[in-house]
Amino acid sequence: MRTAGKRLLFVTNNSSKSRKQYVSKFKSLGFEVEASEIISSSYTAAAYLSSIGFGQTSYSGKHALLFGSPGMHDELTEAGVQVIDGRDLQLPLLDDVQSMLQLQLDERIGAVVLGWDPTFTYSKLVYASACLRELPGCLFVATNMDHADCIGNGRMMPGTGTLVSALQVAADQQPVNVGKGGAWLFPYLLRRFQLEPSRTAV
Repeated sequence: MRTAGKRLLFVTNNSSKSRKQYVSKFKSLGFEVEASEIISSSYTAAAYLSSIGFGQTSYSGKHALLFGSPGMHDELTEAGVQVIDGRDLQLPLLDDVQSMLQLQLDERIGAVVLGWDPTFTYSKLVYASACLRELPGCLFVATNMDHADCIGNGRMMPGTGTLVSALQVAADQQPVNVGKGGAWLFPYLLRRFQLEPSRTAV
């Protein structure tokens, strides 16, 4: 398609890798792809926060609480977003009312960003939902709402959407879905890459 003069973008809801990691993966498969051609949901989470001036012109000094992959962390920090990594949270086992009442929230948090995170636990759900309910204006950003992925032999792997749905119910807040299927992504791509919808195939 490139030889025909067509521009390519590789768009994926998979947030497990950064764009640089995807470049390496493409190369291992024999494809030469630039990082700028890869639109992973790890990148779009960072792009969304950048587009609203998070931590700068808006939400000045605020941090994003990330539940996701190291690749997501890389994309957020590269975009200038200050990150509190959910993998590093030192949470007690929040399994009773008293422990939940004693929970202290980090008031630097201005957004909860949720991607694929196999380390997500009930205690993290308690903490994240409390942030969204109690910290004024705290944003809820989801990399995608995919509920399950087929992994072969008829087996389905629960997707990021299952975690997002749990947090959405617990926090009583709708997330901004920055992946495919959400309202934000394709208008962003049209602006970012100056695409004409009538001349674009998906």
